[in-house]
Amino acid sequence: MATPNATRNPGLALFVGALVSCAIAIALWTGRGPQADPSSPRGGDAPPVEKPTLEDTLTANMYADNWFEMYVNGELVCVDSIRFMPHNVISVDLLPSYPMTIAVMAKDNADAKTGMEYGNTSIGDGGFVLKFSDGTVSSSAWKAKRVSWGPLNGDAANPRTVHVEIPQGWYAPDFDDREWPDAKEFSEAEVRPKEPFYDHDFEGAAFIWSGDLKLDNTVLFRHTVESPPDGSHPRTFSGLENPNGNEPEVRSPSSEHAGVDESAASAVASVGSALPPDAPEVARAFARFDPEARLRWDDDYLYVESDGVPDHPMMIGITAWQQQVPLPQAYTGSNAWQIPLNPTPAQEPLSAKTNFFRGAIALAVNGVPIFNPIKNDGLTDTLLAGELDQWGGHCGRADDYHYHVAPVHLAQVVGEGQPIAYALDGYPLLGGQEPGASETGELDWLNGHEDHHGNYHYHTTESYPYVNGGFFGAVTERDGQVEPQPRAQPIRPHLPPLPGARITGFTSTKSNEYRLTYELQGKTGRVDYTITDGGEVTFTTVDVSGHTETMTYDPNPDDAPGNPYTAIAAAIAAAISLVLAALGGASFWRRRRRLAEASA
Repeated sequence: MATPNATRNPGLALFVGALVSCAIAIALWTGRGPQADPSSPRGGDAPPVEKPTLEDTLTANMYADNWFEMYVNGELVCVDSIRFMPHNVISVDLLPSYPMTIAVMAKDNADAKTGMEYGNTSIGDGGFVLKFSDGTVSSSAWKAKRVSWGPLNGDAANPRTVHVEIPQGWYAPDFDDREWPDAKEFSEAEVRPKEPFYDHDFEGAAFIWSGDLKLDNTVLFRHTVESPPDGSHPRTFSGLENPNGNEPEVRSPSSEHAGVDESAASAVASVGSALPPDAPEVARAFARFDPEARLRWDDDYLYVESDGVPDHPMMIGITAWQQQVPLPQAYTGSNAWQIPLNPTPAQEPLSAKTNFFRGAIALAVNGVPIFNPIKNDGLTDTLLAGELDQWGGHCGRADDYHYHVAPVHLAQVVGEGQPIAYALDGYPLLGGQEPGASETGELDWLNGHEDHHGNYHYHTTESYPYVNGGFFGAVTERDGQVEPQPRAQPIRPHLPPLPGARITGFTSTKSNEYRLTYELQGKTGRVDYTITDGGEVTFTTVDVSGHTETMTYDPNPDDAPGNPYTAIAAAIAAAISLVLAALGGASFWRRRRRLAEASA
């Protein structure tokens, strides 16, 4: 009996070819083959690494009035996720390594210029308490250094503040803190903690601050624990990050699915983790905003990935609303923000008064873009027109949130005199003070100047241009905006303005569920919307007359170019077409048709 082959049985060949094509198409789409076990020794030349279990960790409880960040052995391990909400407890699990150096920056919710709270109506107070499950507690044995305080002498009628430079490397284990004063302990009655404090174990721990609980606004703490206070003997681990003696591979969490060219990047890092020693200085400006921003870089650019949604309330206070709401944007992969690492002065600086009315001109360090304060009509000051919320932002036609004036509240997180944004020419944008918290000197027409080292930077101002008034550095303008820059992707048609409406509230009722409320002619309307994990958004609008309408929008309809299943189907169809062509598929099907007719 003859053995069947592809030429004698084209139907079999076609079937086999189609199956192979499907496998190839799916493999190409997923972009991955068989994966090696990353925990296995490479080449069999290294023994397995002993890994810690949950029993090897300790639990850390922290409570701050109002905000803190904590380093352990020089690495940032915890940032208070609810900025300036004074009564939340943060709990994290840590893998201890002794001696263990703990460094904390704690801040009261004080205005940087006045030292006062709640719209400069009162003098606030601070307080910090910590307890680890190994028995480590906050106490007067800690060191405390104030770096910002006021109002001086408690003078609320004429408030003034003092800021001193934060010492370089203050969080490092080898930093010399012997000249720092001891922390001062305060009673619960003086700090007045709220219910979350009592829901956690702080027994034996003292509230601490620097000398003045009310007037000292930013305080640095340090303490070294030589061995576990509870007398335990924890296991030690080595080689966890690099078990095979090779350079560790650090990957962007989103790069696997975002089309990132890993070979073009010299380093990739999660912003919230400790940055590599060779990380560019620009990257450190974004380092407090994980998971709002993710970073990677090469020799020329810092790439910032974000969804463009900040962690503060949005939209409240807007009186000129175009019925858009904040939706996450895919500023990832090739659509990430790009900040030049080697900015160069432009031969002819360009003004934002006459250019750049589309797109962003800067990127805030929380990953939210900053647009020209003049809207795209080239005339309207968005702040004066009532289009901005209390944070200086609003939503564009793609439901993309962005600022139009300086997000000066970020200075409370990064510190006065530190960059709160970077212009898209690569030069930093600072708040109202110089590095070291000195007053800003004279500014040029771009809202910038050089420091005493000859380094150019911009400053924010309370009047126009509010942010960088153009670009001191070289940029490329195309179609009225800086290129390259990411694109926001609308999920629905943009809506018309709603004259007379004033936004009164914006809340998240549950995970991925949001409610915007507004007032119009003395009545209340609202927009409720839910975002699924797949990006589908359902809007339910209730206008001031009570009329309700529900609409659902899919970011990937079946025929959308970005739909992965459409992409797979197209790849399979193309592969099958090639097989048919190679095997003379057209004549094969004609023969099958003739056979069918003959047997009928």
